[in-house]
Amino acid sequence: QFSPGEYFFASVKIAFFSGILISSPLILSQILLYTLPGLTKTERDIILPMTVGSGLLFGVGLWFSYTFLIPAALNFFIAYGADIVEPFWSFEQYFNFVAVLIFSTGLAFQVPVIQIVVGLLGIISGKSMLKSWKYVVVIATILG
Repeated sequence: QFSPGEYFFASVKIAFFSGILISSPLILSQILLYTLPGLTKTERDIILPMTVGSGLLFGVGLWFSYTFLIPAALNFFIAYGADIVEPFWSFEQYFNFVAVLIFSTGLAFQVPVIQIVVGLLGIISGKSMLKSWKYVVVIATILG
C-alpha cells in the first residue's frame, strides 16, 4: 500500500466501474424503450440493429482486451527494462492500467458502428471511405 486507503479507494473504483459495466445494458434498454415510440419505422429499423451490434462489438472488445491485450501488454512492460529497474506497481496503478486498456479497446471496437452511422446519414459515402482508407490508416497510426 503506497498511500493511506489505497485498497479502499481501489475497491470503490472497481465497484463503480463494474456497476457501470453491468448496469449499462439495462440503462440503454430503458433509454431505447423510452425513445422508440417517437421514432419512425425506418429509424427503428436502423437503431435496433445498430444498438445490438454496438453492444456485441463492445463486449467482443472487452473480451479481446482481457484475453489477449492485457497479458501481452503486461508481459512487455514487465520485461522492458527489468534487468535495469525492478517493476514495482501499486494495486491502484495496475487497476488503472487494466481499466483504461479494457475500456479503450471496447470503444475502439465501435469504429465500424460509427462508419455505418456516418454512411447512413450521408455524411461520407462508402466509396469515399474506401478511396481514402490509406490516409485513415496513416493518420490513425500517428494519432494512436
